[in-house]
Amino acid sequence: MKRALVALVLVGVLAACAWLATSSSSSTPAPRSSSPSRARGPVLVYGDSLIEQASPYLRSTDEVRAYGGTALCDWVDNMARAASTEQPSVMVVEFVGNDLTPCMQGYQTPEQVRAKYEADMARLKQLVDAPILWVGPPAFRDRAPAALGLYSSEPRFVDAGEAVLAEGAYTDTLPCLADEGWVQGCVNGRIRVRASDGAHFATSGSGYSAGGRRFADAIDNAVRSLD
Repeated sequence: MKRALVALVLVGVLAACAWLATSSSSSTPAPRSSSPSRARGPVLVYGDSLIEQASPYLRSTDEVRAYGGTALCDWVDNMARAASTEQPSVMVVEFVGNDLTPCMQGYQTPEQVRAKYEADMARLKQLVDAPILWVGPPAFRDRAPAALGLYSSEPRFVDAGEAVLAEGAYTDTLPCLADEGWVQGCVNGRIRVRASDGAHFATSGSGYSAGGRRFADAIDNAVRSLD
């Protein structure tokens, strides 16, 4: 069972690397939901599986470029090219601190992983002139993600992870929003926001992600505040 799980993780990592290589060499895809009246450049979002889960609920961004399991170092060159060719008004960046892909090999301890992310942040800021909105991840149930608190000193930062916490602490459920009913998974006034792994966002039987929505709402509010 353990070997099978490792194999699945490796398959996912290889798929992520292949996808990144393809997206880097191919032409830029059309915006996901661009606004014809927008006079400024697009708002581009980069991230890992948390952004993938939140993407259906993002309303203030133009295109999401994310892949589960990837790290910041997988995207730096891709983001630099996009900043040069697409002239984005904002680049939204979210990474929890994954260390599975080839560019993270050799970084094993939490301290090494965090130092690698710090170095990649510095490199990205040197290569990109566009404003960067850094997105803070939520605390996990059993451990702290490597990037927890890493971005908080940046001039443009949103602690979107706080949206799925209860008074700053991990929680599996939160009070339902006004438009969240039984179809979305609301039961007795509460709805599940975190998956059983204690890291990702939960998804109901209908495909709705209460945690992903709250995470997205926090990002949207931060993007709008930059206008």
